[in-house]
Parts: sequence; structure tokens; C-alpha cells
Amino acid sequence: MSHTDDEGATWSTPVQVTDPWEIPPDLIELHSGRLLIAFGRRTFPQGVQVMFSDDRGQTWYRPERFILTSDAMHDHGYPSSVQLADGTIVTIYYATGNRAHPEVGMHTGIVLWHEPA
Repeated sequence: MSHTDDEGATWSTPVQVTDPWEIPPDLIELHSGRLLIAFGRRTFPQGVQVMFSDDRGQTWYRPERFILTSDAMHDHGYPSSVQLADGTIVTIYYATGNRAHPEVGMHTGIVLWHEPA
């Protein structure tokens, strides 16, 4: 992550926010002003996890829960989120290697959830 104070003329040195194998992050600003990063976690436990920032990205924290975990699939990732007018967050993701349905090569899923207090 990097930031600019001059409308994009110059940028700060990038800083890694997620850990290795937590890729790729997707960033949105929620109605509350809080920043949300959703990312695929490709180490145990696997799934789609989120982090929040209350100070415009200076510091980040992650809730204990994932928005999705699955031992039946691997290679979760590329989540993308939007927040609806009623506050519901919609996160779409993909996963491969569904052990329950090996004939399916790729799975796309949607999770509906709400911002924690």
C-alpha cells in the first residue's frame, strides 16, 4: 500500500499490508469510513479473510473470524467486495480444487455479510 498527498504527483514507498500467501488484496471504503481489505488466504486455514483500518490505512487489524473458510477447496482468492445501501457487504471470490465435486474445476461464490461493530 502507498499513499499520495499531492493528488498522485508523488507516492510514498509501498508497504506490504497482508502476509505472504494472503493474495491479492481488494480495498474498499465502507459507509462508516473504515477501510476494508479482503484477500484470499492460501495457507491453513484457507479461505477469504478481511482486515480493517479505522485510521485511513495507517494501522490494520483483522477479526478472528474469516468470511469464508473451506478445507474442501484450495487456491481461494481474488475477492472483490462492494457495500450495498443497506450496509450489507457482498464479497465474490473464486476457488479451485473442490474435493466434494472434483468434476468442477473452478468455483465462484458470493458471501453476504455485515461489518462488525
